[in-house]
Amino acid sequence: AWGMYYQSPGYEKILDQATFLDLTNSAVGSLKAERAMHFVLGAERWIDNEWQVRAETYFKRLDNLIVREYVAGITYEVSPIPGQNIRTRSGWTTPVATAGDSLTPNPVNSSTGTSYGVELFLEKRNSSPESRVSGWISYSLAHAERTNNIGLTTPYRFDQRHTVNVVLDYKWSSWFTLGVRFHYGSNFPYT
Repeated sequence: AWGMYYQSPGYEKILDQATFLDLTNSAVGSLKAERAMHFVLGAERWIDNEWQVRAETYFKRLDNLIVREYVAGITYEVSPIPGQNIRTRSGWTTPVATAGDSLTPNPVNSSTGTSYGVELFLEKRNSSPESRVSGWISYSLAHAERTNNIGLTTPYRFDQRHTVNVVLDYKWSSWFTLGVRFHYGSNFPYT
């Protein structure tokens, strides 16, 4: 499968990135829609009338991601002079210009990203009245990263490397089924 998806800029970006974006200024009109290009390759097979196995791999390329605008600039650093009165100008060193930068609240389309992984799935279905157990188990190995507007590539905040799901149902009687679900996910990245 292949698909191209677009998401127009909107207020959901404030929640998505957990950061403030000023979506009221005039620059918002020049923002482009974020774009995601998906590629999926999968295969599934019924082993018999009760068991099915499925495997999928995917790759997703993200462009025009909306982030806060990066502005390069200069900052001036001073430090107190030991033994001098810090309440006067003579109590501080001469300002020294250093390269500095800042992130403004202005939104710009200057980030990209990728996401890729493999998903494995095994399912058992009830195909006869004597069959009491049904359910499925799945495993996902995933990787997601973003490259920001200064060229730094980091794991995306939803990058969860390993995910395991197990769902089991036991048909106790014609009117009662007992179900259990287990979910495990490895930690999300933190920087």
